[in-house]
Parts: sequence; C-alpha cells; structure tokens
Amino acid sequence: MSRLSSRRRIVIILVAVLSMLLLTACPVEIALNPAPTPSPTPARKLRPTFTPTPTPKPEPTDTPTPIPPTPTPSPTDTPTPLPPAAIPTTNMNVRQGPGTNYPIIGAARAGQSYLIIGKNPAGDWWQIDYKGRPGWLYAPLTRPQGNVAEVQIAAYIPPPPPPTPTPVPTPTPVPQPTQPQYQWMLVKDSPRPAPQCGTVHFDGQVQYADGTPENGVCVHIAFYGPRNTKCSGCGGVGDGNWSFAPFGNQDPKGVTVEIYIVPCPPNLPEYGLTHDPSEPPLPALSDKFVATINNKCEVGQWTNIIFRRTR
Repeated sequence: MSRLSSRRRIVIILVAVLSMLLLTACPVEIALNPAPTPSPTPARKLRPTFTPTPTPKPEPTDTPTPIPPTPTPSPTDTPTPLPPAAIPTTNMNVRQGPGTNYPIIGAARAGQSYLIIGKNPAGDWWQIDYKGRPGWLYAPLTRPQGNVAEVQIAAYIPPPPPPTPTPVPTPTPVPQPTQPQYQWMLVKDSPRPAPQCGTVHFDGQVQYADGTPENGVCVHIAFYGPRNTKCSGCGGVGDGNWSFAPFGNQDPKGVTVEIYIVPCPPNLPEYGLTHDPSEPPLPALSDKFVATINNKCEVGQWTNIIFRRTR
C-alpha cells in the first residue's frame, strides 16, 4: 500500500516539473502567438465489407414460339348478291299457274337455274321466267338460290281453270243369263273313242236336265248329206239309248260324221228312218258331235255320246 502511494507521488512530481519547464521555456511566444488550436483529425471512414451475392441459377423455361404478325387484311370488293333463282332437283313440268290443275306449258330440267320473278300467296309455287314468258314451278321440288326472301307475290296469277267434270260412270251392264241356243246340248268330254277294226259304230244317250234318260228324242247322223234318224229308247235299246252303224263292214276312210238332235219326222219307224242324201239337211236342235274317220282300227268307234236337255 505505501509502495503504491510512493509511486503516485513520484509521477505527480514529475508531471508538475515537466509542466513548469514548458511554461518557462516559451513565455513570449505563448503571449504573442498563442498556439493554434489543433484541428481535430478527421476520423477515417470505414470501408464497407463486400459480401458477394450468389448468382441465382436461371430456371429452365420453354422457348416462346414467336407469333407471326397478323397480316393486315387488304380491302376487297363486296360480292354482288345473286338474283333469286329456282333449281329443280328433278325433271318437272312447267305450268301456266300455281297448281297441278293448270295446263303444262313446258318442262324444266334438273340442275338448271330459272330466274324467280314471283310467288303465289302460299309460297309453295315459284313464278319463273320460262323462255321469256311466266311459268310456274312447284317450290318443294326445287333448290332456291340467292335471296328468295325478297321475292314478292306475283303481280298476276292466272285464275284456276274450271274443274274437269267428273265423268259419270257408265253402269256396267249386268250380264243376263244367256238362253241356250238349243233345247239339248252335247255334254263336253263325254264321248270316248273305242278303236276296233270291225264295224264302225257310234252310240250314246239322250238325257233330261237332271241326267236321267229321256226317250222319244230323235237323233240324226249325217255324212255327205242326211243319212239316218233314230228315236232314243226305241227298238229295245234301253231308256234314252241310241246307236248307229252306218257303214257296215266298209272302211270309211276320211269320212267326217256329224251327230245331233233333230225334230222327229212323222211316222218314224221304230228302228229308224234312212234319208235320201239329196234331201236338204235337217234342222239341228242341239250342237253337233263331229268326228273324222281316218283309220277305223285306230278311231273306228265312239261311245257315250250324251245329249242333255238345257231346260
């Protein structure tokens, strides 16, 4: 403690002595030229510490596609609207007025354009210029062209023609039942050929309308003129039956025979009457059975020749 105090005292003494010496050595100068006040030493500016900023990595991006500049549209002329026209979709008639009841004045071809000059009030018929005169087309069968909305109703529409009078149907005549031409008829498909080389023979029957045998009817055979007449059921041949064997044992090649019913001559014998070929033919009361004999062994006999009453 005392040692420290001694040192302080020494330092204080030395400072005091030094101060005295300075004051003594420069008394005048101090008085005349007072010492300038020292300028304060400017403080040095501290240089800022440079901290490097890390450069960020660029993120990958899509390369933008350059957009070509929009071309400036060049001014164009406004197209002239097409006049209204009708183009048939099929070949069709051109009529004098708007309706199928008007006369036909021509024909329009499919695909050809026809200038529209008007329409009917309903709008389903076009009035066209057809070879320099008005004509009419049925609109649903055409394809319009141009601004058909501006088409006006035709200034003149021909009046419809007078209706065609409906023909009065002629009543169909009711066929009246035809009266048979004869009292008896030859029953078709009844005769049957019976070839044989012996005697040429023909036989059959006369019947009432119900098919029962009828007696007392005269049957006649003719070739080259009248030949023979017999009575059905007469001579014991059976009810309604008759038969002829006009050639005997001869071969009548190429002869045509006719057999039919005739009026009974007066006083007819029971087994028949032979006529003179020069006599006129007897009137027929039935249609005729006709046969030509070319070979009696092939067609030498006919049977089942039936004549039946018609009423």
